[in-house]
Amino acid sequence: MPEASPSHKAEMRPFFASGAGKRNEPPKARAGCLTLSVRIMEFLNRIELRGVIGRADINSYNGNHVCNFSVVTESSGVDRDGNSTVDPTWFNVSAWDGVQGIDDFTQLKKGGWVRVIGRLRLHKWITPDNEERSSLEVLARMVEILPREEFQMSPQRDY
Repeated sequence: MPEASPSHKAEMRPFFASGAGKRNEPPKARAGCLTLSVRIMEFLNRIELRGVIGRADINSYNGNHVCNFSVVTESSGVDRDGNSTVDPTWFNVSAWDGVQGIDDFTQLKKGGWVRVIGRLRLHKWITPDNEERSSLEVLARMVEILPREEFQMSPQRDY
């Protein structure tokens, strides 16, 4: 078996220890083990929206308040005939007590401009007719109300 040069030993990990050990600490190699370079990937589920609120409902569950609201974003493009188009996309958002950026959910009103950062969650259910349905929901980590005077919103361009 070829031996790794001393300069490469710090960045190489034994194949059996790809996820073992403390973070940022190279595992200790056994004598005679083949070492491979392994990159650890972290998963990412993040979405950022800037748009207009369509509806906003405040509810409480087990003493915790949640604001369920919808946000519409727009993207622009050109169709086959060369005409410009603007396509709206609606997102359902849930913001629970303690979300960053907003203390009072009553500030979230229809027609208000908002910026939301959060993650996507797939919600599945079965209808009374035994059909399986699903929808995507944005779980907000940060909600920011955008003042109309400061921002001129325009549709996102699709290239």
